[in-house]
Amino acid sequence: MQAAETGATVGQLSTALYPKGSTATHVEPLAIHPYAAAYEELRDASDRYAEKTGKRPLVFLANMGKPTDFIARSTYSLNFFQAGGFQAITNNGFADAAPAAAAFAESKAKIAVICSSDKKYQTVVEETAKQLRAAGARTVILAGNPGANEAKYRAAGVNRFIFVRCDVLGTLQELLREEGVL
Repeated sequence: MQAAETGATVGQLSTALYPKGSTATHVEPLAIHPYAAAYEELRDASDRYAEKTGKRPLVFLANMGKPTDFIARSTYSLNFFQAGGFQAITNNGFADAAPAAAAFAESKAKIAVICSSDKKYQTVVEETAKQLRAAGARTVILAGNPGANEAKYRAAGVNRFIFVRCDVLGTLQELLREEGVL
């Protein structure tokens, strides 16, 4: 301990612990798992699903407001879902809930993600979630941490929330199971 605390090298520590003639301890190395391996498995499952059905699992991005309102969370959502093998359907944004719900219905997706700014969410989430549900959305996701508004948004029909530090892999796995991919 004293040698380590005073800056001994690994070689010096090894020599001190295992002098000549002693048997060294064998350490089994850990198996290497690339960080992206779990995501590659999801994309592979999505590829097999696409080969079987002719399409990838779909997710509709309900971009609300002007591009300056939604671009950050829309881009985050696009990358989030593509990492799991989803095909994201995006658009140039909607002024209100009715055209977003109509476009969602045409998309044939079952998952909708509401994307906008926190400020815009105050006025669009509740009505948009209700109309997306009425248009056939099985799952309505809000891109962003809901904070104190979670109960209000859930009451309006939002099932899930995606944001930095959420369980990305777990969320993608659950959604792919719901889609029949996993």
